[in-house]
Amino acid sequence: MKTLHDIATALDIEPLPHYATLTPTALAWDSRTIPDNSLFIAVAGLNYDPHDDLPSLAASGKILAALVEREISLSIPTLVIPDLAEREGEIAALCYDYPARQMRVVGVTGTNGKSSTVTYLAQIYHALGKRAAVLGTLGYAVWPEPLTPLSNTTPRGAELQTLFNTSIAEGVDYLFMEVSSHSLELGRVQGTQFFGALFTNLTPDHLDFHGTMENYLAAKWRLFTEYSPAIALVNRERVPLSATQWHTVASYGTNGSWRVENQIMDEQGIAFQMQGHHFRAPLYGPFNLENIQAAVAFALADGYAPAEIAEALTTLQPPAGRFQVVAVNSIRAIIDYAHTPDALERLLHGARALCTGRLIVVFGCGGDRDTTKRPKMGALASQLADIALVTDDNPRTENPDQIIAQIIAPMDPAKTETIRDRTTAIQRACELAGEDDLLVIAGKGHEEYQIYGRERIHFSDLETFQKTAQMAKITSSKP
Repeated sequence: MKTLHDIATALDIEPLPHYATLTPTALAWDSRTIPDNSLFIAVAGLNYDPHDDLPSLAASGKILAALVEREISLSIPTLVIPDLAEREGEIAALCYDYPARQMRVVGVTGTNGKSSTVTYLAQIYHALGKRAAVLGTLGYAVWPEPLTPLSNTTPRGAELQTLFNTSIAEGVDYLFMEVSSHSLELGRVQGTQFFGALFTNLTPDHLDFHGTMENYLAAKWRLFTEYSPAIALVNRERVPLSATQWHTVASYGTNGSWRVENQIMDEQGIAFQMQGHHFRAPLYGPFNLENIQAAVAFALADGYAPAEIAEALTTLQPPAGRFQVVAVNSIRAIIDYAHTPDALERLLHGARALCTGRLIVVFGCGGDRDTTKRPKMGALASQLADIALVTDDNPRTENPDQIIAQIIAPMDPAKTETIRDRTTAIQRACELAGEDDLLVIAGKGHEEYQIYGRERIHFSDLETFQKTAQMAKITSSKP
């Protein structure tokens, strides 16, 4: 890291002479976890103000200096930056000497498909001989090491730049990361140089935060306009750009500049041609088809040979909780993170292609989030599944009964059951399952918790299904 003298000078703050002898070795932003010899970034939140802890932290010797939003008397050096919250990412990048410039960072944005696309990119580049890292909803890891969970899909600026710095220390060549609309709007990725950017799709979500679809698109589009990636790719069929905007990026899809043809989904997985070259992967679902096309288009645009990429695809594995097919005691289920109308619709269509009997879906909607999607998801489940079990997702601080009432309003009562307890709902699905049926458990995917009020309790769709199905009695679903 830079010396405190260099940091102050770069921020147009007059450094004191002894600052030149102070060199932090890490950034800290959470008073509960502070590395030795760290520079603390104090940004006040809605429910917690770390400035309150600074006197005791300074006295304990845990921090070398602090960046603060307001004047505060401490026994250690402080640099006062009134707009620290807005500039956190940029300042954190400065402190670490801009680690994103020392590797190739590729950002993936879009309503759905971000986690899968960054995971497939990391797997492909690992197979191509590169040291590749992945960062997003599922966590952070240098592929194929185990993922470490993160606080957000795209972490706050200080945490993000610390992860970049860690990646450099671990010799990472490419880092593939999810870039959420929230992170772009709130400036979390400031100070990041993006080598590449991908836009997977845009469908209604997070309208509680953005207000309108126009604002939602504008937030995601900032990845392309404000960060100037060398490779910029957008899904031609799934992102509603203007003619002017299309002139600034390349595209992939059936009408894209990276043209897709002859798409196939069969029992061996998915296959397609791009620019006349054949590609196949042992994965299922129309969304995976598009996610892999995004990854292939990027690797081709990055100069890798089609034959090398095709070989890399043969070993792809889906990320946890993304169209994850599981079979226990002859009961088959798909565990998936789908929590928007578009994602649920595509999930159920993909599942139907693998189902010879009845399609049984278990799902709910999160509380304190966009309410407009609830009846849409209910209508889709009622239309596309044979049986729908509506249950709790993460109610948070909302009334769970009210959430369910909004979901089931447009649904067919004859094939709908409401079971608040998610464990019981999954048990009921397993009871209903016949030998030809297929269960879809949607909404939580990889998550291993539920949120009631502000409390997190342990819960895993996969774990609950496996335990329940192990004890279930299977009958024929045929009349």
